[in-house]
Amino acid sequence: MASNRKGSRTTRAARRAARRAKRNGEPVNDQSDYEVGYGKPPLATRFKKGTSGNPNGRPKGALDFDTIVRREARRKIRLREGNKVRSVTRAEAIVMKIIEGALKGDPKAVSNFMKLSGALHHSHNAESQVDQLTDAEAAVLDELLHRSRR
Repeated sequence: MASNRKGSRTTRAARRAARRAKRNGEPVNDQSDYEVGYGKPPLATRFKKGTSGNPNGRPKGALDFDTIVRREARRKIRLREGNKVRSVTRAEAIVMKIIEGALKGDPKAVSNFMKLSGALHHSHNAESQVDQLTDAEAAVLDELLHRSRR
């Protein structure tokens, strides 16, 4: 019985491929000294030249992660504020919750808000001129940062 041990023994698949090639009149690629191991798959199981490893490719209509997240963030939900029911996107609801938590003094919410505002700041810088914070807004942000570091 043949094994995959190093040396001059060939794998069963390689011997089968050699017999098949001989039967079909193709040149036999007999490499009995070929060593099967890490990074060296058996010759019979390698991809044939010019043949793709994924012949069907990605199916049409398959969505990537970014598309799924964007679509779900744009979906509307109904939110109750006091006696009123309002329809907002999920992204809006998340931002509202983060800001609400930051105003209550939750350090994680403050940190998330700062990351979010920093990301917005960077994206606006790339697109256009950014509006500057007023002194009062800067003082509020500084206070929130100071609280989150305690």
